[in-house]
Amino acid sequence: MPNVPISPHTAAVSARRNERLPAVFTADLRRYVDGDELSGLVGAVPHY
Repeated sequence: MPNVPISPHTAAVSARRNERLPAVFTADLRRYVDGDELSGLVGAVPHY
């Protein structure tokens, strides 16, 4: 996809976040390429 920036969204902070981030991003990129569901998806349905 030309001209499409891709960046991981991280809302949580942990001591090892920076160590794990590349592996999490790579795994989700592989899921995307394979047509699988990405990890950590949140539905757009209001929960109230």
